[in-house]
Amino acid sequence: METNQTNKLNKINKPNDTNDTNDTNDTNDTNDTNDTNDTNDTNDTNKHNETNNISVLESIKTNYLSWIFIILSVIIISYPSIKSGFITFFIFLLLSYFSHVFSHNNKNIFTIIHHYHHDNNNFFSHFSQILFELSLLGILIPLHIIDTYIGNNYIDIWTGGLYALFYSTVHNYNYGQLRVNDVHYLHHKNIFMNYGPDICDITFNTKHPDNKEVENTNHYIPNIILSSFFVLFLKHLCNYENIKTNLLNIYFIIMILIILFLAISSIYLYVNIDTKIY
Repeated sequence: METNQTNKLNKINKPNDTNDTNDTNDTNDTNDTNDTNDTNDTNDTNKHNETNNISVLESIKTNYLSWIFIILSVIIISYPSIKSGFITFFIFLLLSYFSHVFSHNNKNIFTIIHHYHHDNNNFFSHFSQILFELSLLGILIPLHIIDTYIGNNYIDIWTGGLYALFYSTVHNYNYGQLRVNDVHYLHHKNIFMNYGPDICDITFNTKHPDNKEVENTNHYIPNIILSSFFVLFLKHLCNYENIKTNLLNIYFIIMILIILFLAISSIYLYVNIDTKIY
């Protein structure tokens, strides 16, 4: 009788022993996966440090043609406040880069839309991202008012508008629709590299290791030209006081609608979407 009871107990314990073994194996597999991921991250970092020795000067030399178009556009649009035009352009250049970096290093209600854009490929993802970028236009008038009040005259609203249109069309059309190269694709593979524009990634050492050469930015040129014509047309219309008043009213209405849309969308995504995407 005792022998039979012992045998029964052994049969009961065997499955448990098997489960324990499976749990241990699962844990080991998970640890192995984590170790592999850590190794890959380390390899990417080492690879990044070894390969990205591109200089800013090399970038400018390679892309002299697109820089000529940018410089001419800023001069024409900001005239006669050319100094303010260039200051504004480079403020917005740095602002677009660092705000992009911030959005990936901080996942919160203010950046959730951009995280959603990286994790989804649908109309809402792209539409909200476009509005997210165009919301940069919302700071133009306040910056201009503050700048004028202080008496510096460093901000040119037309150049700021040019940059916002140029940046958004390059991101969403050139990279998103035309896929002119793999620069932005690699950013979606590794969200901590290739933030763009390429000259900023070179300057701040965030260029993806697989991009061993300077990005050819000649594909910027049509965006610069079309954005410049659009801004020049609006600037011309503002020579007429009644039209200028109407355009300002339209601007404020559009900015309010964009901000409302982004606020409601951000709250919805933050509440309903798992915040542990990455």
